[in-house]
Amino acid sequence: MCLQTHLARRISPYLSPTQNGGHEVKIGGVLSFVQLEGATGVDDGTRCNEGEQRFRCDGAIAEFTTAIGACSFHDGIHSEAQRNDGQSTLVQRSYNFYRKPPILILLEKRKAKLRMSSDANPDCGVARRADWEEECVALEEEVEDRVANLVNLLQARKSRLIEAARQTREARVRSLRDQVTRCATHLQATTALLTFCIEALKETDSAAFLQIGGMLSVRAANAAGSWGGAEGVQEIARLPLLDLTLDDKPLRRAIDQLTFVQLKPSEGEERYPTAAPGAPLLIPEECSAENNSVTVAWQPPPGHGVMGCAGQRGPAIEGYLLELDDGCGGEFREVYCGRETICTVDGLHFNSLYNARVRAFNSAGEGEYSELIGLQTAEVAWFSWATGATGIPQEVSISEDAMSASCEGYEHRVVLSSVGFSRGVHYWELTIDRYHSDTDPAFGIARADVARDQMLGKDDKGWSMYIDRQRSWFMHGGGHAQRTEGGVQQGSTVGVLLDLETTHTLRFFVNDQAQGGVAFRDLYGVFYPAVSLNRGVTVTLHTALDVPRHLLAPHDDYLGDMVQS
Repeated sequence: MCLQTHLARRISPYLSPTQNGGHEVKIGGVLSFVQLEGATGVDDGTRCNEGEQRFRCDGAIAEFTTAIGACSFHDGIHSEAQRNDGQSTLVQRSYNFYRKPPILILLEKRKAKLRMSSDANPDCGVARRADWEEECVALEEEVEDRVANLVNLLQARKSRLIEAARQTREARVRSLRDQVTRCATHLQATTALLTFCIEALKETDSAAFLQIGGMLSVRAANAAGSWGGAEGVQEIARLPLLDLTLDDKPLRRAIDQLTFVQLKPSEGEERYPTAAPGAPLLIPEECSAENNSVTVAWQPPPGHGVMGCAGQRGPAIEGYLLELDDGCGGEFREVYCGRETICTVDGLHFNSLYNARVRAFNSAGEGEYSELIGLQTAEVAWFSWATGATGIPQEVSISEDAMSASCEGYEHRVVLSSVGFSRGVHYWELTIDRYHSDTDPAFGIARADVARDQMLGKDDKGWSMYIDRQRSWFMHGGGHAQRTEGGVQQGSTVGVLLDLETTHTLRFFVNDQAQGGVAFRDLYGVFYPAVSLNRGVTVTLHTALDVPRHLLAPHDDYLGDMVQS
């Protein structure tokens, strides 16, 4: 067997054909070409790296040397070669071959395909690069156009909001003008009455004066009382304010979520249409309701992340949407958007049945809703004094159970509860554990932004009854009315009845007896149980109470005279 044939058979697994009829082999990382048919070797002149030698085939004798560390074997073949002096000799050679790693074979095949594609169409790479640049430019233009449209929509919305604010301001100004007109008319009538009374006092005939004196006294008393009950007079001291605040949180959240949607598969992935996710599965045993909070738990739709029969996984999920109704079977509204599979919603109405549902979404859109689950909040409210960082004035001390409160300063300080009400009928009591004779605590309700450094009811954010040992008054916006005899002492109990369901009124009770009539009417919005204390008073809050039936009986609706403090 000739040496060429033997070598061809041995190294053929490591060779690949070349265009010139030879083969190529990797020698120390460098390609060298050798002609196996015939006795002439072809050296391409490729320079090797340091420590390497070129492939060499000379006549019938071949020498293979590679870089250090290459695999080698000794075939033990003796072949006859013709030397320059004409003598023949037997030679024995060791062959060192470089075995290619599989990754290099794959890379070389990829390079060969790219080379063949480039040779067939030299302008392919340039054309593809141009296409990419055009796509990038088109994408940038599309983004600019869409953002410009969003800006235009935002500008239009701004114009509508400003117009609404101006209309509200004009309506308030008209209302103020009407109040001024009514007050001016009333003032003129009162001035005329005073002028008539002054002229009557100048009457020298005693008999004539006695005839009209009683009538003038009645008219003067009626005029004085009419100022307290005149419509609009109570509010004339305060200019109407625009209670409007721009809510931009949903828009900011939407801007943060503005991003690109990847609809094209990555390289190596199969192209198939993206589908919206299925309906999530609620976990009833992990769903619960406590006080005025509900917790909803769910799990991803069936088949999510599971490989299908076609080798494709289920639709991806980017997040979930949790929706609740209004507790009365009304419309649903979104209360949570995120990737978590459990959510707790606080601040709901008491004694209400809330229906919850969940759906998933991805780049293809929103999926189907899950089944509904009903969660019932507590029938009666349990709450305590708010113990947050901004909820307790510095002079106020709260017990460990957050049910008792006291104040160390001489000035009144307001304390709010941890729960607010906007619907339903609620009743709670406060026991006076410590009381000094020179103090007058105030009990009632307030908005969340009530002034904390003055008596409850001094501003328009609080409604209260302040009481001492002998009498009480109702106070709101700095004006007090309906002085009622009867006070409190240590051990007394003050009850507060807030009806936000039917009458929207507030009433007070001392030791289970009504303290005056209906204190305040037309109460709408969110109200927090509140109290204002100063030095020498300690009260304890009692909640989760049913409304006593005898307190629901009709009471006197007399509101009394309102005096500006």
